[in-house]
Amino acid sequence: MSKNRMKKFVSILLALTMTVLCFVPAAAAEPKDKVTPILIIAGFSEYALVDGDGNQVWGPSQDAIVEAAKNAIAPLGAFLKGDYETFCTGIVEIANNLFEPVSCNPDGTAKHPDVTVIDQYTEPVSQYGLDEVTRADVFDKDIVDACCDEVGADNVYVYGLTWHKSMQELAADINTYVQKIKADKHVDKVSIAGHSMGGAVLASYLGLYGCDDVSNITMLNSAFMGLDMVGCLFKGEIAVGIDKLIPFINQSMNSDTLGKVLDTLKLLQLAVPKLEGFLETELPDGSGRTYKDRIYTECLVSGFGY
Repeated sequence: MSKNRMKKFVSILLALTMTVLCFVPAAAAEPKDKVTPILIIAGFSEYALVDGDGNQVWGPSQDAIVEAAKNAIAPLGAFLKGDYETFCTGIVEIANNLFEPVSCNPDGTAKHPDVTVIDQYTEPVSQYGLDEVTRADVFDKDIVDACCDEVGADNVYVYGLTWHKSMQELAADINTYVQKIKADKHVDKVSIAGHSMGGAVLASYLGLYGCDDVSNITMLNSAFMGLDMVGCLFKGEIAVGIDKLIPFINQSMNSDTLGKVLDTLKLLQLAVPKLEGFLETELPDGSGRTYKDRIYTECLVSGFGY
């Protein structure tokens, strides 16, 4: 079986499994002439984020990515010459400019609260159509499609994740959705499925609001093991492999533009072998801190880790 056919088979199998998990227990709790509505919480970066004027700020536009890549050429040149200070200053500035719209405050709230998902679908899938609701490239259409086939598109809802907001805010949004669905459908409970990061949001919702309004839950590739990986990242336990770095960049930004630019210029192939030594090099200020510490405090933590 080819790789693509295997991937498609696994995707369909997961979709069918989720449908069974969402529907069967719910059906047992309801009269036979009723179905329990399903709310699907999307994962990280599945929908574009826009600012208050409707301008897309995430994933970064191709123009923004190309501009960032162009601006990185000089710092990378300095890096290859061993001028780590110039490189670090330049890269931190470029990264912070690129991620500024989705960065957070020291209290964990979004720095730009007007930034939100491009469209939020407050009505069932039947009101918009499957193609509209799952228009994001990374959204698994088979999952929503299978649920619609089982309980009807009029009973399936999709929540687009504004992932840079705090978990408390997102959990409150889910509670609002649940209460609206209950009122609209005249039911006591809602079945909820969390996809990827949506599973973490679902866990936060259950922790804050309990499960009285929930028929059953389904976690789809939720990032519980990923949380351990993130913990290692923030503790500095990282290693960089060139064969994994470009696919990671493409997936994180939901675009292959930057990956293509970097691959064409062969800058990463030149830089990555020297990266580990750079990260462990002490800063010239005599503080005993390393460049890894500087990148964490000035870029990673200030943007995403509060």
